[in-house]
Amino acid sequence: MSDTGLPLEGLRVVDITVAWSGPFTTMLLADLGAEVVRVENPWAFPSSTRGVYPRPTPQAVAAANNLNMSGYPDLDPGKRPWNRSAVFNWHGRNKRSATLDIRKPSGRALLLRLLEVSDVLVENNPPKLLDALDLGYEVIAERNPSLVVLRMPAGGLSGPYRDFVGFGGSFEGLVGLRSFRGYPTTTPENAPGSLHMDTASGATGTFAVLAALRRRLRTGEGALIDLSQLENLVQQIGEFVMAGARGVDFGPTGNQDDRHAPQGVYPCVGEDRWVAISVGSDDEWRALKHLMGDPAWAQDSTFSTPPGRMAAHAELDQRISAWTEGMDRYDVFHLCQAVGIAAAPVMDEADIYADPQLAHIGFFRPLESPHTGRHQYPGHPLRWSGPPLRWDWAAPGLGDDNEYVFRQVLGLTDDEYEKLTTEGHLSQDYLDREGNQL
Repeated sequence: MSDTGLPLEGLRVVDITVAWSGPFTTMLLADLGAEVVRVENPWAFPSSTRGVYPRPTPQAVAAANNLNMSGYPDLDPGKRPWNRSAVFNWHGRNKRSATLDIRKPSGRALLLRLLEVSDVLVENNPPKLLDALDLGYEVIAERNPSLVVLRMPAGGLSGPYRDFVGFGGSFEGLVGLRSFRGYPTTTPENAPGSLHMDTASGATGTFAVLAALRRRLRTGEGALIDLSQLENLVQQIGEFVMAGARGVDFGPTGNQDDRHAPQGVYPCVGEDRWVAISVGSDDEWRALKHLMGDPAWAQDSTFSTPPGRMAAHAELDQRISAWTEGMDRYDVFHLCQAVGIAAAPVMDEADIYADPQLAHIGFFRPLESPHTGRHQYPGHPLRWSGPPLRWDWAAPGLGDDNEYVFRQVLGLTDDEYEKLTTEGHLSQDYLDREGNQL
């Protein structure tokens, strides 16, 4: 690799992650310059990692595309859908893919060899998986004492929740996040999912790895990082936990805020067109009144203070809606912006790609892949003032880098490499129990 000046340039990360939180972590590490090698088992399809299904039906393709999670270009899953899933192509950039069945002794041995020449291991599987494979930290550290191992089980490596398995949305309910998401009529059972846990865990996991690598520079020692995603999510909602401990019951408040009033999303001209407005001070309220033409109803002294506006929020929402519904959302946005009121149009996909602010900061950037073609992807989520973060190649297809990893990195001979193929380790397809392509 060329010298980019990025902080993780020259370091290798072994990635045996699934779903979103783990892959998001390794995406950030790759952005920072690390070489990330995904070790993927072709005998076990990782649902919600490379798509929801290995062979999605047309109905499943349409449903996934509507959810904007695992859609496919032109609604075409192609010959190998696992290489064309939208969510994987987002978090798989700048990574390599090697296939290995680590359940087999030969696969386990090769994984350990790869860890010997690596700097970081990231995994977010249930703890019992590595336990069953005899790949606990003691075994790994014996082979490479300087390795930083980040494990990201939902409930931690110990305790009563250790073996809980699920997705971020499930655990958001467990810690209470769903209790105050949604509109006032929403219940925890039908509250919208946010997938907050995945991205929160990814950011925290990245920071933890960076801290451990910094420590390694001083001590030469590796580390085991036990990142309980549940505990990490709890500290994301600390104010609500503390309020609950005082007996305060927080319910869902929709688009409202406990400090800004009025605040909401208001209808505008056009089908399903909206604008978001947030008033944070008395001066901003007076400015909004002026924009609305200083109507008589707005002169009520009830609205002159934040507590009064908060108490009358429902009425204010109706009044503001009556003003915005006859206007274009961008006109409302620019009027508010000009007088210092926080506002923004609610944008659909076409709006987002055309947004001048996102274009100015380079939020969307192109990547081209032999598996998906050329598309725009969301840019780097990090606030970063150093050299340009990596944006080198698109997400790899399953097994695309087998030769590089096993021949160049591990130095396998032709006979050893051929034996991997014979034993069923190397594949660009997911396989059923008989070894047939799924």
